[in-house]
Amino acid sequence: MTPRRRLVVGYVLTGIAVALALAALAVDRIARDDGTDRTARADGVVVAVERDDWRSWCRVVEFTVDGERREVRDDVCTDDGTNVGDAVTVRYDPRDPRDAAVEDWWARWGAVTTLAVLAATTGGVGVLTIALVRRGGGEDDVPR
Repeated sequence: MTPRRRLVVGYVLTGIAVALALAALAVDRIARDDGTDRTARADGVVVAVERDDWRSWCRVVEFTVDGERREVRDDVCTDDGTNVGDAVTVRYDPRDPRDAAVEDWWARWGAVTTLAVLAATTGGVGVLTIALVRRGGGEDDVPR
């Protein structure tokens, strides 16, 4: 591959990294605006752990608001080791307690973290490629 092509690859990777970083920011903003950042909390108890279509495990949690028992199923299903009877925290909209979610690090930050790590890795490779080409690193620098 010619140095010019490697330089193009470096710029493309850097551009993809910027797009991934912007996507991480957008996902974070959507999560906050979409009710993930609910203001009220309640103690809940896992009443079931069900298998979904993706072969993941989803918690079904029961919680009480204003004396009324409610149930919520996980938004993000994983096998996190939670068992029936475990205590968890539920976040809900006080104006509409049916709008609830189990408070979970992965559900809130999983997508943002994944996108950020991909952005950092892709950007690092892109910037390193650009730096090596600009430094004059040619095909002779690669051991065979």
